[in-house]
Amino acid sequence: MLDGADGDDSLAGGDGADVILIGDWITPDDPTMDIVDYDQTEDQLVIMWDLSAGVPAIDVQPNEDSAEDMRAMVDGHEILRVSVVEGLSASDLVILDHVDAEALGLAVSAAATA
Repeated sequence: MLDGADGDDSLAGGDGADVILIGDWITPDDPTMDIVDYDQTEDQLVIMWDLSAGVPAIDVQPNEDSAEDMRAMVDGHEILRVSVVEGLSASDLVILDHVDAEALGLAVSAAATA
């Protein structure tokens, strides 16, 4: 698990397929994470969310500050800026419920996100 804590954070997964897991522990006060080498043919963006509170609204928009970046929004809050060669769409993001994440061994403890 990568925890960028305070500040501006960037993630480069490197060669090969990467699963980038983000979740509802991200608050509107947190800085936006930058993904700098996302490859739609190999990598997966996963949003872990407590779906008992409802399904979040996912939106992907071009970044007005950089033509090469897309902005991923959850419930109107920018959580990711993704550098991509071709456009990113909301269908590229997978929503995973906490219960399912735990069953897959992807649970994030409260201590890890504090």
